[in-house]
This record gives sequence, C-alpha cells and structure tokens, in this order.
Amino acid sequence: MDIHELRPTDQPLVEALLRENPHKIDQIRFQKLDIDRLVRFHTTRIMSRMDKPDQPIWAIDSSEGPGLLGLQAIKSHSDFFEKLVFSMSPVLSYKLNEPDRALLLEKGVETARVKGADVVWMQFAEEESEWFSLLSRENGAYCGTDLRLSLRLKPGSDEDSQETRLRPASREDLELLEKIAARGHRNSHFFRDPFLDEKKKERLFPEYLRKSFGSESRTLWVAEDGNELMGFTLLIEPSNQEESIGRRVGILDYIVVDPKFQGRGVGKALLKKSHNHLASKGFEFVELKTMLDNRSAVNFYQREGYRLVSSEVHFSLGM
Repeated sequence: MDIHELRPTDQPLVEALLRENPHKIDQIRFQKLDIDRLVRFHTTRIMSRMDKPDQPIWAIDSSEGPGLLGLQAIKSHSDFFEKLVFSMSPVLSYKLNEPDRALLLEKGVETARVKGADVVWMQFAEEESEWFSLLSRENGAYCGTDLRLSLRLKPGSDEDSQETRLRPASREDLELLEKIAARGHRNSHFFRDPFLDEKKKERLFPEYLRKSFGSESRTLWVAEDGNELMGFTLLIEPSNQEESIGRRVGILDYIVVDPKFQGRGVGKALLKKSHNHLASKGFEFVELKTMLDNRSAVNFYQREGYRLVSSEVHFSLGM
C-alpha cells in the first residue's frame, strides 16, 4: 500500500485511469470524442497540479489497483458564500475498494481541516456507491444527483417558434431576469446544502446570471409576451474544444421559465432556440445537467431526444 502526493512518475498511472474510466464511456461514444486528445488534455491539467502545493492530489497504489483524489479551494464560491469552500477533485477511484477509499478520504479531510476549510464538496460517479457510507460517517450531507444529458444537433437549423417572441437579452432585462431566476430555478444541489447560508443561496443564480451577461463565451436569449419577460436560456460556447476533445460540444447551462408562464410552450421554444443558436455556431452536440429527482425536466429533455451519458452524486461536508 502506497499513498503519496502526485509525482512525475505517476503520469502513466494518470493516463491509464483516464483512458479506462468506465463512467465516461457512454459520453465518449455518444459524442464521438477523441479519447487520445481527451486523455492528453486532462492528464496535463492533473499533472500541472504538482506545481501548486495548495491544490494537492494524492495517488494510491494498492492490490486492487490505483486511484487519485485531489483537493482545491474554490475561490469564486468562497468569496460568494464568505466561507472557505473546497472541492475534492479529481476523483478517480473506480478501481479502489472501500478501505482504500477511506484512506484517501481521511487524507483529504485532514488536509482540508488544516487549511481551515468550512465546507468541502465532493462529486463522484453514481455507480461508486461505496462513497455514500464513507461520506455519511464524516457527517456528510447528500445534496442530490446530477444527470448529464446530451443531444446531437442538426446541421441545419429548424425554424424558431412562431408562437413565442425570442430575442437576445439586453442589459435592461437583467433586473427582471434575476427575479425570474430566483423564482424559477430551485433544482440545484446548492439549495440542498445544509452548510451554506440560506439567504446567499437565494442570490447565487441571479448573481451568476448578471456576471454571465456580456461574456464572450456565454449567450443569453429571452422569451417575451408583449412587454413581459417569460423566461430565458443561458448558453455556454466553449472554445478550443477541437484540440482538447476533438468535437465541439455546446452547453445549455439552464433554461428558466417564470412559473406563471409555465405550460405555454415557452420552455420548448427556448430549447429550440438554444439548439438553433449552437448549431449556427458550428457546435455538433449540446449537453446539459439536471437533477435526477426533477422528473418534469428529465422527461421534457428526454422527449426532445436527449440521452443520458453520465450521472454524478453531490455530497457536502461541514468542517
């Protein structure tokens, strides 16, 4: 049994863990990602952490096989919640048994405490159920399961909805859009985290929306009825993906419809606009995340042709 901080000689181990990861197979196959580029991209990111002592990664090599667990502070969320928030990532533990996982978790938790963490988040593949009991013993709180869904975009755009007026958002829309986000976007692991301030959780997505406006990599479309805004869609358009994954995959960050306008086809119109916009920008696929227990959203996206490609469990540890 050997546990140590990541070192240069671990690069083949990292590459093998990434290449053989069973939890990414469906996504790689469906989106036709370039596995060699994907492994090279993530290996480079992981190995670069050796030069960052404040972002340690531990490697374990046991009789069951190797694994990795990292720890890093999340500055944006720490600043927002006014707490020192850490994330345990990467998590590459699919070859490990429960005692090996327990050793890695102990190392991560001890280090987080030394660094003064208030909250530590951990996300892991839903198939790795051994983490549930280990994190529960640390008084961790289960905050929900995210489903990653994906759709292949059509090369030619369909016509936008003729029943719903859609247009790019303007800065003058932001105040109303923030209110819609606060009223209509409640399905997130953040809202289920007992270690975060309730009032700050209410402001998280409205603030994120405001910061996203005007970003080169983000696009915001609104649906309106006369002078009244009914909802919006926020899209992320990543760059340089051909080099890192071999495909262009746009991200539907979220669609939010004001509750009083739900049931009028607004969400479907915003979804179609999202697809058309991303396709017009050369994206081949779109992906999104939604909560497992948000059945109405899951059913909506699956009816529109989306396919499940992975699922991830969220836990939070209060220090």
